Amino acid sequence: AFLPGTEGLGARRPDEDAGQLVRRLRALLEFLPDAGFFRHRLGVWLVETGAHADAEPHLRAGLAAGFDDAPSWGVLGMSLRGQARYREAAEAFARAAALDPGEPRHGAFMNECLALAQRGR
Repeated sequence: AFLPGTEGLGARRPDEDAGQLVRRLRALLEFLPDAGFFRHRLGVWLVETGAHADAEPHLRAGLAAGFDDAPSWGVLGMSLRGQARYREAAEAFARAAALDPGEPRHGAFMNECLALAQRGR
């Protein structure tokens, strides 16, 4: 996993790649569209596959459903960073850093995004 604490957020089967897991979660959400847990998992795996814009609404739904922890904010930061929305990404990473001050990667990503935002990227 690319951020600490996200290892347990996706339950990929040993014989399944990330794309297959995304398809399985999408199918599940057709029957349970308000299931915050599965929306959050889908968002995590969409970021993992590089589908950052598609991931964002699922990650925000997960936050609204109670996944208000450092890994969740960090994954949202990665989604926003992947969309070149650096100021918003920095805010998400700042929230993650506040929730888990012992994890230096959140602060590093926040600083990187602030620098990119200041350069107008």
